[in-house]
Amino acid sequence: MERRVLTMVRAIIHSAVFALVLVLSACESLPKQAHSVEEVAITEVILPDLVKKAATLELSRHQPEPKPPVIPLPPESLWDVVRQSLSMYEHNDHARVQKYRRQYLHHRQALYALLRRAQPYLYYFVEQTRERGLPIELALLPAVESSFYATAYSPQHAGGLWQIIPSTARQLKLRSNPWYDGRGDIKASTDAALGYLTYLHKRLNKDWLLALAAYNAGEYRVRRAKRNNVKRGRGKDFWALRLPRETRNYVPRLLALCSILADPQRYGIKLPELKNQPWFVQVPVDGGLSLRHLAKYSGIKEQDLKVLNPGLLRWITPPGKTTQLLIPVEKQTQFQQMLATLPPDPSQELVRYKVVRGDTLSGIAKRYGVSVRAITRANQRSSHRIRAGETLLIPSASQSLNRLALSQQRVIKHRVRSGDSLWAIAKRYKVSTRDLVRWNQLNPRRYLRPGQHLKVYVPS
Repeated sequence: MERRVLTMVRAIIHSAVFALVLVLSACESLPKQAHSVEEVAITEVILPDLVKKAATLELSRHQPEPKPPVIPLPPESLWDVVRQSLSMYEHNDHARVQKYRRQYLHHRQALYALLRRAQPYLYYFVEQTRERGLPIELALLPAVESSFYATAYSPQHAGGLWQIIPSTARQLKLRSNPWYDGRGDIKASTDAALGYLTYLHKRLNKDWLLALAAYNAGEYRVRRAKRNNVKRGRGKDFWALRLPRETRNYVPRLLALCSILADPQRYGIKLPELKNQPWFVQVPVDGGLSLRHLAKYSGIKEQDLKVLNPGLLRWITPPGKTTQLLIPVEKQTQFQQMLATLPPDPSQELVRYKVVRGDTLSGIAKRYGVSVRAITRANQRSSHRIRAGETLLIPSASQSLNRLALSQQRVIKHRVRSGDSLWAIAKRYKVSTRDLVRWNQLNPRRYLRPGQHLKVYVPS
């Protein structure tokens, strides 16, 4: 390349000399001093500049192509995504937030169990929250609502991860029938809950703390508390309002958890592994199939199917219609291959029987070899009264026997002692915390009380 530059420089010098000769011949009549000045101007100003440009031109031909900008890869851990997206830091030093942060850190095993229960759902919650442009803190709200127990059911009849009460479910168009409850459907309930929070945010001066309080206590209760404070000349922010004790603690508990996730190393918390990728995928399946039957032939654990499909009230896909079942994403291919050759589910065969005059429930049960209780449960009824012309669903005898086996389990009454936790009690009796919550209709948001009695079912 140096030779090429020298060649170009020589050519430029020759051209410059030729130009110099022309200038000198045109300026013969000028004084000698003027001639020398013109010569200096060309040789010392024009010539170096031309040489410099030629060298730059030649060098630019050999410059490498500019590299495209480096786009950073998304974080591998979902916890990193959450940590980078948290935005409500200004409340971290509030006394009530500090109180619940200390409480979380004091009960570390319960905190770790909570975060592990979040694993199947959190990616979807984060994804949906970000798609809507909502604060990432909302994705963690089920930690406070249900402690990430998908089958949680409160004394106020709130159900599911987002703890939606029946009246709100109807308002949000969540379907419910004897086979299915939309409040337990992971995707449907999340869409409804985030939509409702967005609505509350708009209605309450775009204040997220007030929207969260209204989600717990109700929109009009929060509005009334604001009006009362205005009359008394007090503040209108969440911290100044007189709200029910549960609501006053509800928002700080969420903020306290978020503050720990924002800097887990500071608090000595080791977060469970959680990759930044989907946990589940949706697959259409026929109606009338039990999760146990699907688990048996697909190789997926039955408990995993239950964790992802808590909206199925009987752990059966509703008969007569296609159900969008959630399954672990890594099992999608083998599950779909299995569906192509899946044999009928003998335990879930349901017979439709039309009641005629003179029939009794006990007589029908005896005729089909099932218990009266099996028929009442299959038809979601507590009364034994039947009327001519109505249609009853009669479960198969094998299904009835399975339920009979469950009913023959021994019941233990455990008296809660100081320091007890759901996790410790479940470990002691070798049952799941989910079952403890379901058997006793516990509110996972509240701590156990010493002296409280819990039912525990163990094999007889």
